[in-house]
Amino acid sequence: MIKNNITDDDDDFNLWWWTVSSYLAFFLLLIARFVVPHSGEMFHWKPNERRRRFAMNHRICGAMHLLVLVFGGVHLMLLSSYNTSSSFTSSSMSRLAVVAFDLVLGLSGILVTRTAVKDFGKLHSRVRERRTKSSGVLHETKTVATEEMEEHFFYQMVNLTQVLYLHFCETCDGKNARTLALVLSTWSIWRYRDRFPVNSFSRNYEGGENGRWFESVENFLYRAKKWQYVFYKTCLLHGLNVSSAIFGSSRSSSSKTTTILTTHGERFQLYWLCLNASYVMEFFLQTLVKKKYGTQSNALLMNQFLMVVSSLSAFPVVVRRVHPIAFVAALALNFLNRKQETANVCLTCVACVVFDRYVKI
Repeated sequence: MIKNNITDDDDDFNLWWWTVSSYLAFFLLLIARFVVPHSGEMFHWKPNERRRRFAMNHRICGAMHLLVLVFGGVHLMLLSSYNTSSSFTSSSMSRLAVVAFDLVLGLSGILVTRTAVKDFGKLHSRVRERRTKSSGVLHETKTVATEEMEEHFFYQMVNLTQVLYLHFCETCDGKNARTLALVLSTWSIWRYRDRFPVNSFSRNYEGGENGRWFESVENFLYRAKKWQYVFYKTCLLHGLNVSSAIFGSSRSSSSKTTTILTTHGERFQLYWLCLNASYVMEFFLQTLVKKKYGTQSNALLMNQFLMVVSSLSAFPVVVRRVHPIAFVAALALNFLNRKQETANVCLTCVACVVFDRYVKI
C-alpha cells in the first residue's frame, strides 16, 4: 500500500512538473518571439511624438497582467526545485502570500478587460452590424465586438469572487458558514449577469462561415471551447464551489476519506494561473496577428497548446476537489434551469447534502 501511494505521488508530481514547464515555455516563447521584438511599438510612446499611443491604459495594464502571469509560473517552477516528489506538499506556500497574489491576479485581470472595453469599446461597437453576427477571437479576419469584451470583464469578476470564496472555505470549519458564503458569493456576482451581454459560441461556427467540424481549425476550436466552457462552468465553477462548501477539505465515505488539494497549494495555483491566462491570451494572440507581428497558424497552434496545458492543470482539481454529484447536478441544472445560477447552486447543494447523508459508497 505504501509503495502504491509513493508511485501515485511520483506520477502526480511528474504531471505537475511537465504542466508548469509547458506553461512557462508558452510564455517564454510568447515574450521572446513576439513581445520583446515589438515592445517599443506595443508599450512605448510613438517615436518623435509627444502624444500617448492609442489605448495606452490598456497597453500598460496588459503588460502588467502578463508580468503577473509570468511571475506566478516562475515562482511555481522555483518551488519545484526545492521539493522532491516525496515531499511535494501544498503546505510549502504561505497562505497569506498566495491570497495576496490571487487578489493581485484577479484585479489585474479585471483592469486589463475593463481598459479594453473603455479604450476599444466605441471603436468595436458596430462590429457585428458591419459584418456578421460572429465575433470570434480565433479568426484572422474578424474583430472582437464590444459585447464580447464586456462579457469577459464579467467573468474576470467571477474569477476573483471564486478564488476569495475558496480561500475563505479553507479558514472556516463550519459547513453552515461555508454554505452561506457560497450562496452570498454566488448571488452577489450573478445578480448582475443580465447587465452584461451573452455571446453564443455557436455564432462563430454556424452558418457555414468557417465550415463544418473539421473543415477548418478555427471551427473545430470554437466548438471545443464551447464545451470546455460548459465543463468549466458546471464542474470547475459551481461544482467546485459547492464541493468546497459541503465537503470542506475532505470527502468522506464509508470506506475511505479523500484529501483534496488546498487552494493555496501548488497544484491548484497552477490551474488558477492557466485559467486566468486562457481568458486573455486568445485576445492577445489575435492582436499579434492583426498587427502582423505573428502569423495566424502560429496563433492557432499556441491557442491549442494553451488549451491542452490548461486541461492538464485542471485534471488534479477535478479528481481531488470536485464531488461527482456536485458536477452531475450542476451540469443537469445548467440545461434544465438556464440562467438561474443562484437557484441552481442551492439545488446542487441540496443534492450533495442528500447524497452525503443517505447514500453510502
